[in-house]
Amino acid sequence: MWLPTPLYEALPYLALTIGGTCILGALNILMIASGVLLILCSGVIWKLRHDYRTANRLIEIQRARSPSRRRRSRRVVQLDLEAEGF
Repeated sequence: MWLPTPLYEALPYLALTIGGTCILGALNILMIASGVLLILCSGVIWKLRHDYRTANRLIEIQRARSPSRRRRSRRVVQLDLEAEGF
């Protein structure tokens, strides 16, 4: 299931807001537990997104620094050598 980007980015804030509202307006222990669970879930989502984006950023930096080294097939190398007269 794909979500639109604005909704996807707002989910942790939405969970945090709903969790806080559940805790502040608690009528019973179940609402408090639900609020705490929603706040913990929003924290986990933030942490997972942060770790993924940091790792992705480091990979992009590493790719930018090192030149791409693709292996060439033997046939391409052979044709290059023939073209150079070897």
